[in-house]
Amino acid sequence: MNIYIASKYPNKHNVAELAEHIESWNHTIVSSWHTEGCAPNVELSEIPDSELRNIAERDISELTTADLLLVYTHECGVSRGGMWVEMGYAIASDKRVFILGHPITVFGYLDGVESGDLIDLGVLLRND
Repeated sequence: MNIYIASKYPNKHNVAELAEHIESWNHTIVSSWHTEGCAPNVELSEIPDSELRNIAERDISELTTADLLLVYTHECGVSRGGMWVEMGYAIASDKRVFILGHPITVFGYLDGVESGDLIDLGVLLRND
């Protein structure tokens, strides 16, 4: 299964570790934002507009290839928004959505949006 992982940018190291675990279960991680060289605490103002546009286009392109959007909500309050845009895009594109953690927005309670812990994710991936 092709999986795109969305989370807030400061979680990038945790997401990279999670991606390695999921790949060891013979699934493909199609998101790459968590492997970028930027520091987890980088501010958007530190990155040129043209690069930000390229990043957004790449993220959408990668998400388009995903069978499942995995939203990692650990330590995520309301963040600057990228993960929520990705979740909205996935829902609008009829992609499967699994929230690793608890839903933080009302959209996490839509029919077809699943949530749970790492064990629940493992069961979902094994049964697919």
